[in-house]
Order: sequence, then structure tokens, then C-alpha cells
Amino acid sequence: MASGISDTFAQWASDFTGIVIAGSDEAENGTGADGTSALPGGTKKSKATKKTQPPTTVINFGGDTIEGMDVSPKAVAELVLSISTRAKANANEAGTMILRACVAFKAYAEKKLDDTREEAGSLLKSLVVGISAVVLGTIGAEVVAAMAISNVIVKKLAEAGVKKLIDTAKQATEESHSNKAQEQAINSLCVAANDSAMACEQIIKAHLETYLNDIVKAAQKQALTEEQHAFIIKFVGAPPDKVDAYLAQAGVPNPSVSKQLYLAVYQHLVERFELGVVRTDMNKNREMEFSSDVGRAVEIKRRARDRGYAARSKRFDEMAAQGI
Repeated sequence: MASGISDTFAQWASDFTGIVIAGSDEAENGTGADGTSALPGGTKKSKATKKTQPPTTVINFGGDTIEGMDVSPKAVAELVLSISTRAKANANEAGTMILRACVAFKAYAEKKLDDTREEAGSLLKSLVVGISAVVLGTIGAEVVAAMAISNVIVKKLAEAGVKKLIDTAKQATEESHSNKAQEQAINSLCVAANDSAMACEQIIKAHLETYLNDIVKAAQKQALTEEQHAFIIKFVGAPPDKVDAYLAQAGVPNPSVSKQLYLAVYQHLVERFELGVVRTDMNKNREMEFSSDVGRAVEIKRRARDRGYAARSKRFDEMAAQGI
């Protein structure tokens, strides 16, 4: 698949040969640095030559017409389609990582249900506290804040990826602290996460595709804005890894951070679960040496955080051993 994408973008690179920005010296004067007439594609003719060169596909985001240069709406539309397809695949993968993290957490928690007396409903609500921020912090690392569209997309993706999890937790009413009730609560989290991939893909359709469609319309009118030009031109001839990097700047998760996203969500869930385990353990052992409830709460969080980090490190090593 990667090879096919690379070949496709390379083909478009040849279609976009000689892109000239309206308003540049070359565009206004038709001359290169050596004073000869600069034509798209790197070819030149002397000032005395009057032979007309065939139109060349360029992106012109001004209203001025430039002799010998045309916008090719077809080339822009094809490029936009490929960008959209790649973006949806990357967003889908991010959602899949959230699901996988929930499944891995389920395996971890089921071994320790006897160690906690948390009521099932409270447990489920606790698990999703702060989870949106965890996702946002991971997938937003490469976002270019100056791009308005990127801020919208990355926030919407972070919300959509865990929305069903949070909604499920809000609806939880089971207050039994039996192992069966706790297990059902954790299972409901995994079921909710099944929608994460599709939810993330829908955000791309709702926001990035709208932005890309505006670029196609502008190309048809030969009137791309500077922002649109700056966005689209980077993708011309770009290999798959660069395409992913440019999409990440626009708020779409880069597949290269999939592992980090998986581990971050897994660590968060373990840490939230361990809060209940630590509380139960401290009550059982009658640890009353804390001078205040605040000091006790801080210690509970510290122990839970340490256990979450340890679980993440162990999972990381297991994945490395499996070549993941």
C-alpha cells in the first residue's frame, strides 16, 4: 500500500512541475535569475524566442493570469482525494489504538478485581476522568498551532475517540462492588471503544474534507488563497511518511505515534484503576499515619501513578519482545 501511495504522489509531482506563485518576480516578469524567460518545468528560452510553450499545470492563487500557465482542477482534485483517504486511514488507526488499549487494560484489571472494593459504577466513571486530555496530548504533539483547521481537528478527534467511553460511564448506575459487576463495567468500556475508530474517521469527513473541498473549488476558479496553496503544495510528490507528517501538522494523528497513544491510554486506565486498589489496600492495612486527608489523597495518587508507569513500562517491553 505504501508503495502505491508513493507512486501516486510522485505522479502528481510531475503534474505540478513548475509551480509559480502569482506575484513573484518570475510570475510578473516571466524571467529567471539570469534574465532569460523562465517557463514552468525549469525550461528556459531566450528573450528573442517567441515560440509559445504549452500550458503547464500550476497553482495560481491570485486573480492575475499568467501566460502559459493554467490551474488543473483535475490534478488538484485527485491530490485532495488521496490526502483525504490517507487522513481517514490515520484517524481510524488512532481510534483502533484506543480500543486496543482498553482491551489490554481489561486483561490487566481482571487479575486484580479481588484487590479493590470500588463500586462498579464509580469505577467506570473514574476510569474515563481526564482521558480526553491524554489522547489530545499524544496526538497533538505535531500540530501547527498557526493553522486554524489543525486546532479544530485535533480537539474534535480527541473528543470523538473517547466520547462513547465517557457517555457509557455517565450512564453507569451499577453500585455493586462485586467482581462480576466490576467486570461488566470494564467490559462496557471495551464495547464503547469499538466505536472509536469510526468516530475518529467521521471527524475527518466533517472537518478536513470540507477544508479540502474548498481547495478544489478554489482551484477550479484559479484562485487559491496563500493558506490553501501553502497547505496543498507540501503534498505534491511527498512520500507516505511525509504525507503523514504534514497531516499531523493539520491535526490528524501520525501512525508513528500509534504506539505512544496506545501506551498512554493504557497507562491512564491502569492508574485510574489502581486508585481504588491503593485505597482498599490502605484501609485494609489501617494506614493512618497521614496527618490529613489531603496527605492521604496525595499518597494514594502517587502510588497509583507509580503503578501505572510500571504497567506501561512492562507492556512496552512485552511489545518490543514481540517486535511491535
